[in-house]
Amino acid sequence: MKATSYLLMAAQASIAAAQLATYSPSEDSEISYAVNVPSASAQSGSGDIFIQIKGPVSGSNARSWIAIGQGSSMPGSNIFIAYPDASGNNVTISPRLGKGFFEPDYNSEAKVELLSGTGIENGMMTANFKCSNCNSWTGGSMSFTDSQSNWIWSSAAYGAIKSNDQSLDINQHNERGSFTFDLTKGAGGSSANPFVSSSSSGGSGSSTTGAAGSNPTASSGSGGSSSSSGSSSSDDSGGDAFFVMFGRILKAHASVMSLAFLFFYPLGAIIMRIGVGASTIWIHAAVQGFAYILAITGMGLGIWIAQKSENLNTYHAIIGLVTVCALVLQAPLGLLHHSFYKKQGGRTPVSYIHIWLGRVLMTLGAINGGLGLLLAGSGNQAGYITYGLFAGLIYVGYFALIAGTIGKGKRAAGRESHREKVNGTQSS
Repeated sequence: MKATSYLLMAAQASIAAAQLATYSPSEDSEISYAVNVPSASAQSGSGDIFIQIKGPVSGSNARSWIAIGQGSSMPGSNIFIAYPDASGNNVTISPRLGKGFFEPDYNSEAKVELLSGTGIENGMMTANFKCSNCNSWTGGSMSFTDSQSNWIWSSAAYGAIKSNDQSLDINQHNERGSFTFDLTKGAGGSSANPFVSSSSSGGSGSSTTGAAGSNPTASSGSGGSSSSSGSSSSDDSGGDAFFVMFGRILKAHASVMSLAFLFFYPLGAIIMRIGVGASTIWIHAAVQGFAYILAITGMGLGIWIAQKSENLNTYHAIIGLVTVCALVLQAPLGLLHHSFYKKQGGRTPVSYIHIWLGRVLMTLGAINGGLGLLLAGSGNQAGYITYGLFAGLIYVGYFALIAGTIGKGKRAAGRESHREKVNGTQSS
């Protein structure tokens, strides 16, 4: 009996000694992070550390994924992303390496194990996990006794996820920041699970893969005392300043290209179709020329974005480059069309190439805008629908106008032919 009591006291003392360094962003107090460094790891400088990610995945403040990373900014960081698994009840933890200011790559070398207490309950996701090689990784390292260790955090509020795929493509974050942990205040305890009480310390999730979490446990509180030691950095400093600039350039690219392909190119084509007097051809040329300046500007911004985000090989980038480069042919084709039309009094093969190439490229540009929204992941369902409806209305209206004027022209030609036949009959 005494031996049992001593063992229980020793176990409780071990758990009580497990301190947690905790942090909750001021931008979103429902998200929280905690870290514990066991005594053995703190002394040796390597070994296990324990990390917890908590946040809502349903309700008005739901997040599709929540992440924490070791490092001061994305390049060179060791990132862990948590999101609901395929069942919607457990958690997938995805270890990734940050190589730049773009979606981090899955890190198959990370030794990660989900622990008990992991799961989703009442819309709140909890990911308790152990990392066995977080003292160093490709691109960086961390001292487990650092009183000012650098960390980053992020989350996305759109595009609900339910997946076991650790290399899943995810939407770009819309919240992020950096902070420091005093790991000396998060040290102590044995190499157990510091996030649950001793009564529920068994039944961990799958080892090394981290693809599926354990069932939610009744007790998920820390057995030891908690020490809040995180401090958020300014949104305009370090990597965040780059994200601010990246976001502005992304919006500028989207705005400029939308103006070109959803307004000025259709406007120029409509002007040519309906006519505005003797100067129609020159107004058409001026509007289309301005649209091309916008398209070239948008392409330049897009190339910069694609290089920074490593997206030059995507459908959106390839279609955009081909479309804008092909549009350079429209100016000389238009001049030839105008010249031949005046000489021959009607359309020539060059005319049809100019007209239909323009229509195809305009339509491609509008469709590619939708692909860009999907690639950026910066919209939501309503945004995609709004863009699709607006682009659809513009181009359906434009092609309806073409059909109407073609039909009108054929009817007029038919009436003229009929009059000629009647006159010819009467004269004969």
